[in-house]
Amino acid sequence: MFIAIAVLLAGSIAEITVDNWQGWLGGAMLIRLGVGLAQSVLVTYLSEVAPFQIRGLLIGSYQLMLAFGQLIVAVAAQLITIHQPTKYKPLIALEFLFTGVNHVSAVLLFSLTCRH
Repeated sequence: MFIAIAVLLAGSIAEITVDNWQGWLGGAMLIRLGVGLAQSVLVTYLSEVAPFQIRGLLIGSYQLMLAFGQLIVAVAAQLITIHQPTKYKPLIALEFLFTGVNHVSAVLLFSLTCRH
């Protein structure tokens, strides 16, 4: 999970700092890779560790939050496109916030494993 977070951070930094489309594409690919890594690890982790009484609720809630996040991003991107099309970088910078939330939740979840 921590590797996925590192990949997400690297992609976010790349998207914010580059000025050409090739660099931005590389950063976007890193972010998609990090999201894929996080999704594959988190669903497996939840299905293995969560108590059977709430396992379905947790996995369903995770999928619902993913869909809700995609809706928020689509609305925010549309608003930026309509009102200030040249000021898109703060929207990309918000990925740091979500990566931080992901990191904090990963630390809290992984600290509850049997290994600790």
